[in-house]
Amino acid sequence: MLTSAKLNKSADSQYHISLISNGLTIYEKQKFLELSSSDFQIVIIECDGSKYAGIPIASEFSTSVMIKCDLADILPELNKVLLLDGDILVKKDLSELWETDLGDNILAACSDMVGVVGDKLHELVGTPDYFNSGVLLLNLDIMRKEHIGQKVVETKLAAPSTWTLPEQDPYNVVCNGRWLKLPVKWNTSISLFKYFNYSISAINDYYGTHYGNYTELEDESCVMHFCVFKPWKNKLMHYADVWQKYHNMSPYGDTNLPHEAGYPSEPVIETTYIRLFGIVPIIRYVKKTHREDCYMFGFIRLYKIKKKKDGKREYLLFGFIPSLTREQRKINCRTISTLSR
Repeated sequence: MLTSAKLNKSADSQYHISLISNGLTIYEKQKFLELSSSDFQIVIIECDGSKYAGIPIASEFSTSVMIKCDLADILPELNKVLLLDGDILVKKDLSELWETDLGDNILAACSDMVGVVGDKLHELVGTPDYFNSGVLLLNLDIMRKEHIGQKVVETKLAAPSTWTLPEQDPYNVVCNGRWLKLPVKWNTSISLFKYFNYSISAINDYYGTHYGNYTELEDESCVMHFCVFKPWKNKLMHYADVWQKYHNMSPYGDTNLPHEAGYPSEPVIETTYIRLFGIVPIIRYVKKTHREDCYMFGFIRLYKIKKKKDGKREYLLFGFIPSLTREQRKINCRTISTLSR
């Protein structure tokens, strides 16, 4: 991420990077500092992540994500900061984003199409819209004055177990109605858009854009975000080759990465229908790579099954009410199904 930000910034831009360290080794810090230069200054700030140990966080996340709640205190001399997750590529200069007028908003962010359309995360947390926290322009003055970070932590501690994203879910609740919506070019999850087969017209309808095709979206994208699937693990995912290019040019370019085998270029979807009199579809059962859904009359969701990394399957009644968790066991069965892409 830092290598791409440095290589793609304008020559007259001055970047000041605050790298928050939670247990980085001396060797790792030295590697990061190799990128530091007169117009790309990197300062490493130590942060003790143990203070977040009591916060319930799913195993696939690090407690470090909660540091996003404390940036107003960690960086007391700043009135705003641009927060960038590590799983992104910066393709263009960030000055335009940095100069965004936040007004009285707590932050600026991009709406999360996958989270809203696919997982209904806005309904889960009870907000009309829902942003992705991988790219946040934070108004630190307001965050200090209104103790926003503390409110986010308190909201997380009081949240139901159905909330799975540690800081993103409570941030959306606390900032509801007080966040500025950024153009999708500042946080584009192209790999997920392609994985779920979102048409360019659907993307345009959601974001109010006018892209003619995916190539135009990719060309205008300033920040590419690798949500869910990571290019340092899956060589076959969309745009993993682009990420690999920047990895090779980074201080870690001589490091061989142990990629996982297997990543489908398109999701495998198996759909089974139960029809009344063999004609009218009553039940629609959709099996995807990472979850399964059951619908009545084709659109009323009866339940969702989420497949967890530990091999267990979580049953969510109506898609969001936890009802059962059990171990996943493979069985041999014969189904009549149709395949679609």
